Amino acid sequence: MPGLISAMQGFCVIGIVIAVGYVAARMRIGGPSAQMVLNRFSFFVSSPCLMFAILSKEPIFDIFHPSIIVAFFSAVLVGVVFLVLNRMFFHLNAPDATIGALNSLYLNSNNIGLPIATYILGNP
Repeated sequence: MPGLISAMQGFCVIGIVIAVGYVAARMRIGGPSAQMVLNRFSFFVSSPCLMFAILSKEPIFDIFHPSIIVAFFSAVLVGVVFLVLNRMFFHLNAPDATIGALNSLYLNSNNIGLPIATYILGNP
């Protein structure tokens, strides 16, 4: 039961942060460009700092685990599958095909899934 309560507390904290953000956006507290500024700050400042802070404490062999090779080649395979499907069916021009291939490699779970799991379950 303590694990369930811990998980519920984690989701409640995340829900409160979302609710506060929603109310702040509705009240236009940050002004008209707040969404863009917060987005850029989050992805270009906060995320790299968080990644550096976490990875700097890990042993190098944990970072370069053999499973990273599987993840890398799986991502490349998905991008190649998109490019093949584009060539056969979609017929997008080169810039659009490049964006499509990059989007097929992008994992949104890294942006929200892993931080939530780390917050709720703890960093193993």
